[in-house]
Amino acid sequence: MKKIFIYFNKYTIMILILVFDFLYFYMVLQSGFYGDDSINCNVNGVAYYNSSVMGITFSYAKLWILGGRIFPFAFYVYPLFSVITRFAYKLLIVLSIYLNSLLFGKIIKETTGSKRLQYLFMLVFPILLQYTCKVNNAIFSFHMLMQMTLMWAFLSILTLIKGIDKNSRILIIVSAIFQFLACGTYEVAYPFIFILLLVGYIKTKDAKRTIKFCIPHIIVILSMVILTFYLKSTTLQKQYDGVTINFDIKLMFLTFLKQCSSALPLSSYFIGLRHSGTNAFVDFITGIRVLDIIVLILFILIIILINKRSINEKVSNNNLMLIILSLILFVMPAILISLSQKYQKDLQWGVGHLPSYMQSIGIVFLSIILYTMILKKATKRSSKVFSSCVMGILVILILLNQQVARTSVKEANAFYRWPRENAVNAVKSGILSDVTSKDLIVSLAPFTFDTADGDYFYSAQAKKQLHEMAITIYIMESLKDKKDRIYNIQDDGKKYIINDTGDEKSGYFIVGEKAEIEINDDNTTAKIVSILNPKIYLQGNLKDVPTICFKATDTIGDDNYNVKVLSVSDLQLLSKDKNSKLYELDYDGKIDISSIRFGVDENGVNANDTPFYSKLGKGFTGLEGEGNNRWLWLSNDAELIIYNYQSEDLQQRIKFDIASDYEDISDLKIYINDVLYDYDVNIKGITFDQVVNLKIGANVIKFKTDAQRVNAPLDPREMYLRITKYNLFDIIN
Repeated sequence: MKKIFIYFNKYTIMILILVFDFLYFYMVLQSGFYGDDSINCNVNGVAYYNSSVMGITFSYAKLWILGGRIFPFAFYVYPLFSVITRFAYKLLIVLSIYLNSLLFGKIIKETTGSKRLQYLFMLVFPILLQYTCKVNNAIFSFHMLMQMTLMWAFLSILTLIKGIDKNSRILIIVSAIFQFLACGTYEVAYPFIFILLLVGYIKTKDAKRTIKFCIPHIIVILSMVILTFYLKSTTLQKQYDGVTINFDIKLMFLTFLKQCSSALPLSSYFIGLRHSGTNAFVDFITGIRVLDIIVLILFILIIILINKRSINEKVSNNNLMLIILSLILFVMPAILISLSQKYQKDLQWGVGHLPSYMQSIGIVFLSIILYTMILKKATKRSSKVFSSCVMGILVILILLNQQVARTSVKEANAFYRWPRENAVNAVKSGILSDVTSKDLIVSLAPFTFDTADGDYFYSAQAKKQLHEMAITIYIMESLKDKKDRIYNIQDDGKKYIINDTGDEKSGYFIVGEKAEIEINDDNTTAKIVSILNPKIYLQGNLKDVPTICFKATDTIGDDNYNVKVLSVSDLQLLSKDKNSKLYELDYDGKIDISSIRFGVDENGVNANDTPFYSKLGKGFTGLEGEGNNRWLWLSNDAELIIYNYQSEDLQQRIKFDIASDYEDISDLKIYINDVLYDYDVNIKGITFDQVVNLKIGANVIKFKTDAQRVNAPLDPREMYLRITKYNLFDIIN
């Protein structure tokens, strides 16, 4: 017990910072699989395609190397996702962030002699990170690629320091091996050669000795660079445009500035304020949660302990060298990104690429150095005022970051996590038990697991080989001759249609054998999708809904679709557990799968007794947000259908706000039953407020715009305009 106490007393601050990190990054633990992770996490599905996890690992590594990118040590991702759960993966992310801060903190200790600076860096580093999953953020996704790269790079620096101190060739070689691992994980590690040389010079104070110690590292870097350019010059395959260099000075400079802006704390938040019409201060105060207060208390406690344990601490005077080191960390990744043809097109202000994580380390280190330099020159009174101001800023940053994280995770989970988990549970319930490897699943849903990697996703969950494709791809492939098809459409197998969605509390998953898919005259969209005898999975608070409403024909041979309402109790119950039920809808006619909805009364009217409900048509995404803060994204050519269940036409007021994502004015045309409403729209938005005639049955609202697409590289949805503050009745996704 005494040893445990001594250990805890010695490492109290380290342990408390670890606890602080896990509490601070609580929303990381609540997040889903985003970006590349949302595809890579389906790797177990390859086992049903005559492959293996290691087989696909080596094949992808080979493809990337032949394309001129040498990062073989990044492919731990596939074995990792084959065994790890979502929650365990998120725990690893938080732990890897702490490990990065711990290793760089040790570098600070070795170069300055100050434990205080080490602790301050470790504590402040999370607070100055961009804590949002709306951007390419290493703390939410990308399989810890940045964290692993920096871990190897920091180990290389620490081993170099030890090698210099002990004049050990073995340690110097080990340091070079760590540098090789870093460069072989992600190219952003290449600039670390400058940091190694700088740290070596800080330790030796001799340029020649430093170069001598770093010769193995220079050889590693030069070899990697030469091999990369050789492969790029000899490969015949198309190269990833993210590493295709474009020497346009103007674009390079602008991209450099954009990437740097993305590393600044809360930059994406302040840019995102343009979407908010509410009072920012009121939102800030009302957004504070109990967990935020606990995090603040722990933060203040750690600050007190750091100050208490660092009284009269001696610090070596290497400020100039350390400032240069921090600037290298901040500037060099942005220079690399600025050369990329892809990012010269994609980056926006406040929205950068993964290396902004590395740049944040430079910002934090630079801030701490400048903070200590100012304190040294300040009077006792002014230093207290300055420290208090800095503390106040950090407190505000903590609170704002927590609120930004909660909002962004909630929005991202609405598209990535909850629908996916609903689909996982549905497949595990046996809803696809009748589907075989000869059949084809066609999905109407817009989610990543349905559009990007459906074969592997459904195979992994059903534990058998399945084939799936999005409806858009199916339409394109159906129009081709069999010999020209890219995807496998087996004409002798059955075709199934699925539609699904889910939120944190409930969800549904519907699958039925295809009756017909009519393709519109433009050969790009499906006019109607009908199914026979669908299976319906209801999860969460949907499990006790009284009725099911849908459009259907009376017989299979009929083409007249009418609204039908049945009691859910009339459906055949196939299975159930405490949180879900699986039904089969045995019906003689064809059913429009996209019209199925739950919870209406016997007259087809929703809970608030309005005689309408709305269904999202082409070009719309599902509802996001909650309560009064909800919105819809739509494409540049979208349709929303309002159903009038009354026996006569009705006059109805329709009101909503709609905006683009840019300052430039764009044209917006809204057609309601062929009546045109023409507007100019930009980021400030306009309010549509009209009394319109809603005829019996379906009323189509068409949206057409020449606005630019929202820049969201990780989001596959076609997002051009955003609708808020609507009264479009009961929206059905």
